Formats: sequence, C-alpha cells, structure tokens
Amino acid sequence: MFPVARVMTAPAFAAQSPSTASDTLDTTILWIGCILMLLGLLSFGYLRLTKATAASRGFYDKTMLIVATATCSYLAMALGVGSIHPQGINTAADLAHRAFIPRYVDWSITTPLLLLDIILFAKPLLNKGWEWDAVTIAGFDVIMIVTGVVSALLAGTDRWFFFWASVGAYAVVSGYVITLLLKAPRIPERRVAGKLRTLTGYLSVLWLIYPFVFALYFGGVLDGTTEDIFYMVLDVLAKVGFGFILLLGPAVELVDKVPSVAQPAEENARVRGVKLA
Repeated sequence: MFPVARVMTAPAFAAQSPSTASDTLDTTILWIGCILMLLGLLSFGYLRLTKATAASRGFYDKTMLIVATATCSYLAMALGVGSIHPQGINTAADLAHRAFIPRYVDWSITTPLLLLDIILFAKPLLNKGWEWDAVTIAGFDVIMIVTGVVSALLAGTDRWFFFWASVGAYAVVSGYVITLLLKAPRIPERRVAGKLRTLTGYLSVLWLIYPFVFALYFGGVLDGTTEDIFYMVLDVLAKVGFGFILLLGPAVELVDKVPSVAQPAEENARVRGVKLA
C-alpha cells in the first residue's frame, strides 16, 4: 500500500548525472544556512560568556545546542548526506524531488528544545505538574516531525495521510503555545510578559509557514530550490532569530525572580475533578 521501497531506486542514474545550475544553487543555499547557523552559535557562545548568570545559564546552553544541531544538519545537507528520492530516480527531473533526512533529525531535536525554552520562560503562569505538560507537548512535537518525515518518504497519495496526521499534532503544539501567548499579560513583570508574548507570537507565525511549504513542494507547486530557500530562511529565523529575541535584554535574567501567578482556581478545579472521577 505504501510505496516506500522506491526511495533508493536507480542510484546509478544519480551518480552519472552531471551537476546542474540548480544543484549548485541548492548547495549554495545550504552552505549559507550552515554559515548563518555557525555565526549564531558563535554569537550565543559569546553572550553566554559575557552575560549568563547562574539562573539564566540554561537558556543560553539550550540556545547554543539548538543552533549547533542546525549547523551540523546544514553541513550534512550541503555535503549531500541523507538526500532521498521518494519517487526513485528515473529521469533528470526526479533528481530535484528529494527529502533531506538531516533536516528532520534537526527538527526532532531542536523544536522540542525551542518549546522547552518557551515553557520555562512561562513557568510563572503554570500550575503544579507543568513538567508533564512539557513532556506531553514535546511528545506531540516529535509525533509531528516523525509523521512529517514518513509523509516525505512516501510517494503518491499515501503521503497525505501522514501529512494530515502531522498537521493534527502541529495543531496541538500550536494551541498550547497560543494559550501561553494569551496568558502572558498575567505576569506582573512587564518585561517578562512582553518577551513571552513576543516569543510565542513569533514562533507561532514562523511554524505556521512550514506545513504550507511542505504541501506546496510535494504537491508540485514549488521546486527544490525554492523549498530550500524557504526552509533555510525559516530555520535561521526560528533558531538564530529566536535565540537573539530570547537572550537579548534583561527578561531572561528576571524570569526566575517572578513569583508564580498561576490561577489557584484552575489548579483546584483540576484536583477536584480528579478526586470526583
């Protein structure tokens, strides 16, 4: 039913095909992404050495881990590692229809870390047991990525079953982030509240674009070069851009000093609901 067996079809054709201008441009785009991620990593390393406190060091470390992972991913893709052609390689046109496995490995590591940054920043808003909320949302995020890569590896209409499964998991993750965005005004420290609104709104908008790029590429509307440009720009904004927004300014140093403003009524309602059940 699921024609995955053709992902490695006709490797000899790929080996014998000459490089094209499109291939060169794609590789250049990936190298640009690698360099931008590396510059972000160096910048965040410098900020950690010069600004981090004991309370905020974890935010710096996670941000560095995010961009370090992305740097390795873009390096692998620029070198041609992990490029798979779901429909096989039977013609020259098939060479442009590919999925990069390092891209999905990157997302499976970095997107849960981005969510963890947001959740820890929003901790004053969260009730007891928020750690399980974090695990649950990270789990749905991983489901979103795994079903996405399965969708990318399938050929034909079967791909879209997993695409919509990925969109469903994305809706859960996005709904949680938007909930934190709406609750942010409860935080009495306005700099922390403002930074949380910025982070959640910024990431929500960027992540909304990813499934559209995926659908347009595998739907045949976008070519591989345009897809690479979109993903490179989105990845740099979602990792390097997010990191600068998070770390610059005093809010990251203040968040652990903000007392809990979680609504007791919400927590009590949950507890009563469990006891009554």
